[in-house]
Amino acid sequence: MTSTNQKAQLYELQVLEYIARAGWLRTSDISKAVWGLKSNPQMARRTLARLLAQRFVVSVRGPDLSNVFALSKVGAKYLNSISGKCYKATASLINSLHNYRHRCVANLLAIYHSKNPNCTVWFEFEIQSGKLPIINIPSKNNKVKMPDYFVYDEYEGSYWGEIEISKKSTRDRLYLVAWLFSLFNGATELPEIGRNMYIRQVEFIASEEFERSLLRWVTEEFIRRGSSETEANQQASDFCGYWTIVRGL
Repeated sequence: MTSTNQKAQLYELQVLEYIARAGWLRTSDISKAVWGLKSNPQMARRTLARLLAQRFVVSVRGPDLSNVFALSKVGAKYLNSISGKCYKATASLINSLHNYRHRCVANLLAIYHSKNPNCTVWFEFEIQSGKLPIINIPSKNNKVKMPDYFVYDEYEGSYWGEIEISKKSTRDRLYLVAWLFSLFNGATELPEIGRNMYIRQVEFIASEEFERSLLRWVTEEFIRRGSSETEANQQASDFCGYWTIVRGL
């Protein structure tokens, strides 16, 4: 096998593994994951064309007219034979593309963080498949909450990803605030959800409007708990350190 063929096979395996981990990905996602965040998708298109020809992946058009790719049974068998892992076919997932916009954004953030060599990342599909090694699952009122993506940074701690790109109902808003308070308010140390996995911050993918609203909701909760308005404003300002807002997606 020539060095060119070896490189092509390496790219193919990387593409297949990213798809297997995410469940499904668009061409642009795959390009960013394998060839870099600012890459031209031409290499991804060529590689995906070869994988389609070999029936290792299947493809449909997404709601935004992007080509979306999932792992076929043939592809899973091939990937496992080379990698020694136990990936499963994900082709059935693209029959409905449930929660498409939400999943696209979650996948993008997981890919972004995966470029940091100090980080280990779990995609939403991996988390829903039970692959995130959580021991203590954060919950409120017996309602289990799981991240939309999760980032473990061996130097800075863990980041819990939350996609907030749709309008929240009052019920969801109250639950979110109660969940944040159950994690961080009054805590003397960062919450541990797995062995040596401490939540440093919740990373919200959200609008500027959501950011303003979240600060207001938290302030109102401190007042509800007995703080004066002045005290609540300061407490909410301090509490902001437990989350970060990513905009522009």
